[in-house]
Amino acid sequence: MCKLKLDELSKLTMTYTQEGFEELKNDISLKGQLVPILLRDGKIIDGRHRYRACDELGFTVDYRELGLISDDKALDIIISNSLNKSTSTDAAKVEAYLMCKAKGIKNVDMSKVFSRLNINYIRKISFIAKANKEYLEVLLHQNKVRLYNAEFEKVEDYGTINGLWRTLKGNQKFGEQVVEAVPEPVSSKSYLVDLEEYFGNAAAESEYWDLFNVAKVDGTNLHPDTPLGKKVASLIKHKYSS
Repeated sequence: MCKLKLDELSKLTMTYTQEGFEELKNDISLKGQLVPILLRDGKIIDGRHRYRACDELGFTVDYRELGLISDDKALDIIISNSLNKSTSTDAAKVEAYLMCKAKGIKNVDMSKVFSRLNINYIRKISFIAKANKEYLEVLLHQNKVRLYNAEFEKVEDYGTINGLWRTLKGNQKFGEQVVEAVPEPVSSKSYLVDLEEYFGNAAAESEYWDLFNVAKVDGTNLHPDTPLGKKVASLIKHKYSS
């Protein structure tokens, strides 16, 4: 099957969760592809998940070529198709907001296009976008943003509009700018614990940093000053001292 590329506007639509994608793929496997994929000048503007499912199943893709239509016309089509989707998720609300922004629709008029966008959500999403518009991309893909919460003095993951908005708003009250939590590099010495003295064993210290690396890839913070980091270090120390 010829590989189709994505039109930039197709990326305004939310990403399926793995569970949702498997449901779509199973449905196409049983019934076939009932809804054609829409192309603009040979690139997908709507149906990228259907395309991926057909590709993985080895099915021939049913598509409809719309030609070299304008961005304005393409957005009209994408918005119309989005209206038929499930609207209860935060990703769907962010999707609607981003589509309206791309279309040039004012915040005050967005709820007239998408009922899922009430003024409360529009204000919160707009606030998040001003802090860092990339956060909306994270929510659109149904992932999480890792931030420092100044009120509780800890790092947390946020995957909802309300949670992310509340923390960003709260950080402002504490005089904090947006603080993204970046895992400490392995070579960093900006920690209070003297690990070399603490372990007293080069092999133990090496094992700790090996685990630190693995955890960092998975998005877990094993910095030696965190409660989890201290617990792991304690277990390793006990292992090598016993």
